[in-house]
Amino acid sequence: MFKFKAHQYFWITCLFFLLLWLYWSNSDDAIDINIHDTYFVIANSHIVKLLFALYGFIGFIYWAFYETKIFLIRILTKLHVLITIGSVPVYFLGLKLFKLKPPNTNFPLIDDLSDENLFLTLLFLFVIIAQLLFIINLSISPFKNFKRKS
Repeated sequence: MFKFKAHQYFWITCLFFLLLWLYWSNSDDAIDINIHDTYFVIANSHIVKLLFALYGFIGFIYWAFYETKIFLIRILTKLHVLITIGSVPVYFLGLKLFKLKPPNTNFPLIDDLSDENLFLTLLFLFVIIAQLLFIINLSISPFKNFKRKS
């Protein structure tokens, strides 16, 4: 499955975010998150900047462990890389599908965003769980390596 190292996958994804950042730098595209009676409107360019920095940092952490020859738990690494990087195309495909979906209501002034909010919430939950797996992997692996070298 892994032809590249984990840090290379994250850095390739960073290049994708850099291209999106350049594309959306002068755009008004935004994501709307409705929580009860509050709307959070976040520009796509800001989200892409944040993801660019986060994915680059995660790639740097994987690179540091690779260079210091601290071997991470393979299954946790695969799960983390698959979920974290796989969430990017799932996010964009999901939003495209929601834009194609006709509204459920007969009254055109009310947006029906409950399905889209559920999709974003579940995707965010999976990504948070993947980051917890990453932290567990980073916490356990140095001890396993130290024990193996002793």
